[in-house]
Amino acid sequence: MNDWMYITCEAKLNETEDETKVRKVMNFLVQDEIKIDKRFDGIYLVIVTTDESALSTFYEAIRTQRLLDTIRKRMFQNKEYEGMTSLYFNRQALWNGRLSLVDFEDNPPLGAVLLQIVADENEDIDEIINKIAPKTYKGKEITEEEWREIKRKEAERREREKKKLKKRGSDQ
Repeated sequence: MNDWMYITCEAKLNETEDETKVRKVMNFLVQDEIKIDKRFDGIYLVIVTTDESALSTFYEAIRTQRLLDTIRKRMFQNKEYEGMTSLYFNRQALWNGRLSLVDFEDNPPLGAVLLQIVADENEDIDEIINKIAPKTYKGKEITEEEWREIKRKEAERREREKKKLKKRGSDQ
């Protein structure tokens, strides 16, 4: 357990759905105790945890399905304020073991499954996103230090190219 991140996963339980199936779909994203939450607009299944290991299946899925860049980009796009990000998934795809992001406004037929991550007030949501979905380069996970080194080398390469072009221009 940690106290630097709060993870919430929730899905509305439609009247026509089997609760066991919805629970399975949610546990594909977050593995923890699922509680029932009766709201004015229906019944929701909800997971709330601070246990980072509850995301182990999600971590594995975004890597095996080669979605690191997509998940990372969407997590940064969906930062609702400095300490929170949300992702919405198609529950039919989750049922088949596939991650498929949807926009909340898309309103998929059975509704979306929400995965929300909130940083503790002393933590930076960007650091949490970097941990969950780190930067990649040519399909490989890289650290911030490796990323800076890659950028430095690319800048040097571009500078060499410019010098070559200038030299060719002056030789003519």
